[in-house]
Parts: sequence; structure tokens; C-alpha cells
Amino acid sequence: MGKKQPPKSVWARPPRPGVSTDRDKAEIDRQETHELTYLVARDEWLARHAPQLDQNAPSHECSFLAPGTAYGDELHFDELDDQGLLRGTRWLSRGRYAFGTPDEVITAVAGGRSKRPGWRRS
Repeated sequence: MGKKQPPKSVWARPPRPGVSTDRDKAEIDRQETHELTYLVARDEWLARHAPQLDQNAPSHECSFLAPGTAYGDELHFDELDDQGLLRGTRWLSRGRYAFGTPDEVITAVAGGRSKRPGWRRS
């Protein structure tokens, strides 16, 4: 059995209006590659750790800025269960992602930033 592929709609990207330089295009391509890698890894992690959960859609998604980061450099969260106990988190600009409890994923992806001033638990 080969590697899982993300849903076909993820692969079909529309033209990018306003993207003018090769550097901009390369950065967008890099972030899209990280996103696709995350989606495949998320489905594989769920299959191993929580096969009872729906692998195609998180129950909730949100994004936020880490303290001291620039606009557009958000961390993205997927709540993988209805209680918010299991999460997938990714920081596309840094190419990092993790799965597990909220504290585990923030620590893994943000590199301990959650312990610094400016972070609040929700």
C-alpha cells in the first residue's frame, strides 16, 4: 500500500493573483508543500492513535500569531476531536508540525514559546 495522498481538491491550486516574483512563488510553493506534508502526516497519525475519529475534517480550526512574530506567520490548529483534547498544529513558515495534546503540540511546534510572556491558555 502506497503513501496516502491528500484529497484531490488540495492539489488543484488556482492561479495566484498578485504573486509577482520568483521568490514569492517559491515561498508559496514551499508553504504549500509543508501543508500537504502535514495533511498526510495528520491522517497517518490519526489512523495509528485515534482511528475512531473522522480523518477527513477537523472538528474546529483556528490560527493565531505567536508573540513577537509578524502578521502572516500564524500557527494553525486543528482540533481533531470534539473535546479539543487532541490537536494537530503546524507553523507553515517554519515547516514544523506536531500532534497530541494542546500543550504538547504548542511546545513542539513553537519551541517552548508557550512558556514566555504574552501567551495565554484558552
